[in-house]
Amino acid sequence: MDLRRCSFDSDKKLRLNTFLLIKSLSQKIAARMKRAFY
Repeated sequence: MDLRRCSFDSDKKLRLNTFLLIKSLSQKIAARMKRAFY
């Protein structure tokens, strides 16, 4: 029970980290595209 909950929490953290990573990457790409177009 405890182990399952721990793995669930780590999965949630992993998803959040992945989401933040993708977000920052997309922001960098958007900034580059803006610089290229304007």
